[in-house]
Amino acid sequence: MGSALAKPIINTYLVVDDHILFSVGHLEYQGDDNVVSVGAFGHIFTISREELKRRAEQSKESQEFLDQFK
Repeated sequence: MGSALAKPIINTYLVVDDHILFSVGHLEYQGDDNVVSVGAFGHIFTISREELKRRAEQSKESQEFLDQFK
C-alpha cells in the first residue's frame, strides 16, 4: 500500500540528472530543490530517512505537503 502511494509522488517530484559517470536525484517541490541521491558506476547512494525528514520540516510548504499523506 505504501509503495503504491509513494510511486506517483516520486514520479512527479523526483528529477534525475544523468551525467556520463554519475547521476544526481533531487526532489523538486514548490521551488525547493533537495538532493536525495547520487549514483555512480551502478551504485546509488541516498540520504537517510532522518535527513529527508529534517529537510522536509525546514520548509513549511513541504511539511504541509507531507501532512496530506499521514
